[in-house]
Amino acid sequence: MPHTWVGSGAVLSILSLFAYEDGERLVLAGGVDPQWLDGGAAVGVQNMVTGFGPLSYTLERTDGSVVLTLDPGASPPGGFVIDAGALLPGSTESVRLTIGHSPSRVVGAGPVTLGGGVRRVVFEHLSP
Repeated sequence: MPHTWVGSGAVLSILSLFAYEDGERLVLAGGVDPQWLDGGAAVGVQNMVTGFGPLSYTLERTDGSVVLTLDPGASPPGGFVIDAGALLPGSTESVRLTIGHSPSRVVGAGPVTLGGGVRRVVFEHLSP
């Protein structure tokens, strides 16, 4: 019998580039290279099975900003975590974060926790 655990480990490794569970949180795009968003390309997953429900999201770069769009489905009790600075190369200290239609705020260029009801987030470089 073939060792299918090797294949399943490879698949799980690839999936974890896009999302993985960390306790009661879902970490998004932890392995996504920002260069994948160059040239208008979108990156994301659709109906990825998680312990918190199906996860669907896209990441796109628009005018120097990165836009995260989350579809309804997954609802982790601890929220979603995404590394704002990793998505914006060159953001070493802080980034501007706009969640939905709320006023923007400045956050550290590191992991940011988003509530479960978030559907759209814009990450931007701070103007010098």
